[in-house]
Amino acid sequence: MSAGQTARATGDEVVVPLRSRRRQRAAIAQKLQHLIPAAGLLFSGVQSLMAGVEGFERVLAFVGIITSALLMGAFGRHLRPRRPQPAEHGTHGVDWMDIWAAGVLFAEAAEKWRVRGHIWRPETLAAMATLGVGVLHGRLAEAAERRRSLRLTRDDLSIGGRLRFSRRFTARWDEIASIDVTDREATVRTHRGARRRLNLADLENAPDVRAALHAAEQRLAEHRSGQRFLPLPN
Repeated sequence: MSAGQTARATGDEVVVPLRSRRRQRAAIAQKLQHLIPAAGLLFSGVQSLMAGVEGFERVLAFVGIITSALLMGAFGRHLRPRRPQPAEHGTHGVDWMDIWAAGVLFAEAAEKWRVRGHIWRPETLAAMATLGVGVLHGRLAEAAERRRSLRLTRDDLSIGGRLRFSRRFTARWDEIASIDVTDREATVRTHRGARRRLNLADLENAPDVRAALHAAEQRLAEHRSGQRFLPLPN
């Protein structure tokens, strides 16, 4: 297993996040929805400046243009390939795309307040929620990565669920009947018939997950032979 890439390992434990390409594409599609109001706000701001608006309306036009441009730039950076990060470093920082998306929603709410005189609108609530998600991005991402991880310990093997409320698959070594690993998928089965399948072809860090599963096969063989567990590979 490549130490310092996507796995965290000690002598008794290995934790590997399950980073799904499909989930990443879904996240990009969700963020793409933020660009629709941003494009409208940018166009509206440019039109307002060309019309020669003054005062507060001029300020709103500048704010709309700036936040929309920053949001589009953040989306472009979001599409760039990411370098694998060590799991022990975690996922820190804020999500600037969500923050600028919140800025666009606040600008929309301010524009409707200027026109209609109502400040507490759905755009305001959406902006506050989006801002909170952007600021707390690091903690939320770390929690999600822990939930969707593959974990090997001296006592058991556990695999996180794909969905937020999915139950985690956990089995002691004496409960595991087989661990089958191929190039494209892996399946863990218990003696009671329970199983968990991993689509390795969908995982961004499939080599690390495959290496951890091979380590699990070694631990299962050691358990069956009554050998003392050796330290898991780093």
